[in-house]
Amino acid sequence: MKIDEGLKQLEEITKRLEDENIPLEEAIELFEKGITIAAAIKESLDQAKLKVKQVLEKADGTFELSDFDLSQ
Repeated sequence: MKIDEGLKQLEEITKRLEDENIPLEEAIELFEKGITIAAAIKESLDQAKLKVKQVLEKADGTFELSDFDLSQ
């Protein structure tokens, strides 16, 4: 699942769940669907995190790829 598509679906689900007139059964189904989508988004983000690399220039002028570290 693409992250942006999943987020859009979660927004739509949230809007439906905010409706006070939604039947309980439908609300439960939407909630379960939202949890499933959120888990898929998390998995996609975890995979994307593994792919993020940064290019570092060495002292000799060459470059190397290394994992991106947010703490730097």
